[in-house]
Amino acid sequence: MTITLDNYPYFKVLDQDTYFEFQGKMYPCKNFHTIAREDNMFVFAVLRRSWILIRYEESVDEADVLAKRLFEKSSLKKLSHEYNLMNNGAECFMKFWDKDFITTPVGEDYWLPVVCIFNNYNGTGALRYDFGFQIKDFESNIIFEDLNINLKVNHTIKGKNNIYNNLSSKLDNIEFKSKTDFINRFIKKVKKLINQSLGKSEVFPLVLKFLNADIKEKSKKTTKDIYKNIKKELDSLFDDCDKLNIYNFMKEMSKFIETTTTLSDLKKDDDENDDEENLNDTTIIVNTNPQPLSWQKKLKMQKQLGAFINRIIKEVVEHKDENGELDPLLIKDWIGDKYFKMTKFII
Repeated sequence: MTITLDNYPYFKVLDQDTYFEFQGKMYPCKNFHTIAREDNMFVFAVLRRSWILIRYEESVDEADVLAKRLFEKSSLKKLSHEYNLMNNGAECFMKFWDKDFITTPVGEDYWLPVVCIFNNYNGTGALRYDFGFQIKDFESNIIFEDLNINLKVNHTIKGKNNIYNNLSSKLDNIEFKSKTDFINRFIKKVKKLINQSLGKSEVFPLVLKFLNADIKEKSKKTTKDIYKNIKKELDSLFDDCDKLNIYNFMKEMSKFIETTTTLSDLKKDDDENDDEENLNDTTIIVNTNPQPLSWQKKLKMQKQLGAFINRIIKEVVEHKDENGELDPLLIKDWIGDKYFKMTKFII
């Protein structure tokens, strides 16, 4: 469900005592409370008292420091926005961007800064603030995280009371002269990807490296067949690509994440593994029951893609020799023989 801020139902949420019945009498559960919608009395969860409610509107208001210092707006609500409610409002993903943000194009693409917020009323995870970049009007998200303005907030009194200060501290650690300075530095980095050519025979091995695939010649036939289906999906995307380079690889892989029904969920799936280092080690598993990725997995994989591209920039494009001199690597050498051999016995 996607809705705009104008009609967004900041519905009232009840934070109530919890009771249990014993021998016809009601007794309070002192260590638990119930979180529910007031309008339809839908119970989101029964949680320990240590879990503190942070309402959706509160999580947006507390992030106004990002609007002021990154976008020069008084509030995130002044920006373009998208809200997605899941599970009767138990979870909410919010995205904010400035559609009028003026940037230098990368090829024909205009990249815009974006703030993503994930919050919930059912205790399924922490409140998350993610800052990144995405292509304007692109049909799928590329949450290319940069600047390290990402914050995880536990639903505790301490976590809730320190959101604004912690976001401000993140910004204090970044040196930028103006609102365009930080994105210009990002664009300068991304432009390097256009000059990093990619051979057609290197595409699928690079995909396998991205997926951290682990498949051997003796693997089950069904597993190989699923990888073949992945390759078919990718071939249909890359066949329409005018020029193969790492930049276009990133865009086509983003479309694949958005549309694929071949990949299963991420093997590692907890909030502790959302940072860039762990995302690089995330393993994708496949199964015989094709289904679209959930929005959470799509978002996580888009962030994983951004982390993967960051690795290519650092380890290939900006690779330095032992003397510290710039010495770019061939993408084939970086991919490694393992994934080329894997490709041969998959197809």
